[in-house]
This record gives sequence, C-alpha cells and structure tokens, in this order.
Amino acid sequence: MLGLFLFFQATVLFSFPAKRRLFELKYGYKTVCNQCHVDGGGSDNNDYGIDFHRKGQNLAAFSKIEPLDSDGDAFSNLAEIKAKSNPGDPRSTPKKPGNYMTTQVETFIPKKNLQKLFPSASQFKALEGIIPLEKKSQLEKTIGLVLSEDEQVPTFFEAYSRGQQKLGVALLFASMEHHKHTFGGVALDTLGKVIKVVIFKQQEKKNLKMDSFLKQFAGKTPKNQFVVGKDLVSIPNLPIFSQKISDFVKKSVWIIQEFYLSGEKQIG
Repeated sequence: MLGLFLFFQATVLFSFPAKRRLFELKYGYKTVCNQCHVDGGGSDNNDYGIDFHRKGQNLAAFSKIEPLDSDGDAFSNLAEIKAKSNPGDPRSTPKKPGNYMTTQVETFIPKKNLQKLFPSASQFKALEGIIPLEKKSQLEKTIGLVLSEDEQVPTFFEAYSRGQQKLGVALLFASMEHHKHTFGGVALDTLGKVIKVVIFKQQEKKNLKMDSFLKQFAGKTPKNQFVVGKDLVSIPNLPIFSQKISDFVKKSVWIIQEFYLSGEKQIG
C-alpha cells in the first residue's frame, strides 16, 4: 500500500502541469492551477475541475464541457475561456475576469528522482514544452510509437553542476497498465546521448533486478532501434515489459532531440 501511495503521489504531482499545458495546447494560452482547483495545484477541484475529471481529464474532455456552466455564473465554460475569465469561479466572469491569471505557477521539480539520474548535479531547472498536433503525428510516424497526451506536453529537467555547467537534460515517464505501475526517467547529455535510465518504481515483479538491462541504454541516440532482441537483451523472462521500458526511452530520446535540442523547440 505504501508503494502504491508513493507512486500515486509522484504521478499526481506530475499530472498537474501536464493537464494545465493540455489546456494551453487546446486554447492557445497559458492558464493557472486555480482554473481547476480551489486553491492551486494539489487542492480540491472546483466545479470546473470536477466536470473536467468526470469527462476523462484528457484533451477531449475540454470540448465535452465547453457548453456547461460549471460555476453557475450564467456564462458557458467556452465563453469564459474565450474571455480569459475563470470557468471554475463564479466571481470571475467575461465582463469582470478579475486577476486570477496573475498567479505565478512554478513547475514541481522532483529533486530526489532527478538526483538518481544526475548524481553530480547541484541544481535543476524545469522547462515546459508543447508538441503541436502536426509535429506529434510526424514524430509518431518517424519512431513508430504513439505519444500519450502527457508526452505531448513534456517537462524538460535541466541538470547543472556546482559551477553552473549544464550536465544534460532529463524526461520522466509514468504509466499504469493492467493495474501495474511503472515510473522512471531518462537522462541525456548535452549532445543527445543517453547517460542513464532509472526505474524509480515498478509493480511488474517484486524485487526485480534491472541494472544490467538499463545499463544497455547508455550511449544510445535516435540512430538506435531500441528493439529488444536486436540491440537490447531482455530482462530474463520479461520481454514485453523490457520492450515497454525501451519504448519509453526511445520516445524520450526523440522528444528531447526534436523539441529541446533542435531549433524547432517550443518551450516556455
């Protein structure tokens, strides 16, 4: 139960900025956590947040709740969004939006996890990214894998030494399949080569030894196939789980290459 709670706590912390940036992807401007929460990220959902949750908490959910008047102020959610008023607060209307948008939102930085990826780092910085729909489709065709909605709004964690030298960048990933959780991260150097892959939590098999498998990713780039059985040796008796981890690493490597290291990055 404790392990499940720790995983849930970590993934919830990452989900807040992801959902907030899905809103940006949908409507074209940055919003704040108070749009869905009573008192910022981590607090109870307000009425708009409850409606968003009920409809799936995904990109499609925004469209489903546009006709609703979640906060009961006589304006539809879409009308409020277009006017940049808060659809979750009856005090904020298209005529009087208020100043809720001035709240500063800081991206959560999971230092303990990032320290495992960059043991010599003394500081981390977070940069939020957006992968436009057309770029998402292009990347999926290139790598042969489907990006999740959270992967479409990645958070890049830069690692720095005490002397402020950039050591590289990391992406974290989390998933649940068949009630089994996986939570890990990928660290790349400044040239786009994998430095390290770490699995922080997994429920595939108790006390699973993964070091030998994970060490195989070091030095890999987008030029590699990331195919278990070809350029990677599987964890014994777990080829499907091994390929699942490899797919996460492959997507992370390509996302960092295309939307962080390249000139086409869209980071705010």
